[in-house]
Order: sequence, then C-alpha cells, then structure tokens
Amino acid sequence: MWAHLTAEKAQNTLKSAEMSTPHASLSALSACSAVRYGGREDTTGETLAADRIAIRIVAHGRVQGVGYRWWAMRRAAALGVDGWVRNRLDGAVEMLVMGSPARVEAMARACWQGPSAARVTSVIRSPGEDDGSVGFDERATI
Repeated sequence: MWAHLTAEKAQNTLKSAEMSTPHASLSALSACSAVRYGGREDTTGETLAADRIAIRIVAHGRVQGVGYRWWAMRRAAALGVDGWVRNRLDGAVEMLVMGSPARVEAMARACWQGPSAARVTSVIRSPGEDDGSVGFDERATI
C-alpha cells in the first residue's frame, strides 16, 4: 500500500511539474523513476549510481549530415543523461546513453524522431557498459 501511495504521489508531482518549468518536470520524472524502479535518491534528488543504466543506440536512415549528433547532444542535456554520440562509417549514428532508467528510455524513444531533416528508419538498442562519462559529448567517427 505504501508503494502505491508513493507512486500516486510521484505521478501527481509529475503532472503538476509538467505545467510549470522544464527543470521541475525533470525533477518530478526522477522521482517517478525512483518509485517505479525501486531506486533510491540522494539528498539532491538525483538517482544514485546503483540505479544508473547504460544502453547503446544505433540510429539508421538519413541521420548523417542533418544535425542528428547536435540534436542528440541537446536532447541528452535536456533529459539529464550522460554519454556520447558519433557518426559511423556505415552511415549510422551511434550513442552510449547512461542515467536513470526513465531518462534513458526517454532518450531512446526520442531517437526515432531526431531533428526535422532526419529520416530515421531504425533504432537498434542493446545493453551498454557504463564508461563513467559525465555530460554528453561528441566522439570521432569510427
């Protein structure tokens, strides 16, 4: 019963935060994530490292030469995830995304859309290994 009430409170917090600032929404999203995934939070409201997951994402289609990497860096900063993004010689864009499960999932879903000039035909997700990245940056093409 306690978990149900906590989850309900977190959902209400998220709904009210969506009506205010984007930063409040991210904080509320973190609270929902902690409740949903059984995570713990420190005193700053951030999810603890034990709750951090990593996935590798490869986006295919018209994703190079359209600002996809720059879009990914901006989206990652807005969602508060860590990692990196790079072009691949096969024409795809690859990224490693790390953070709370809800934020990582939000980034993975957003990759289907990308910037307006992109035409994404597939997004392949696989487990990733946390490399300790802080922030989200661009890496060299491989």
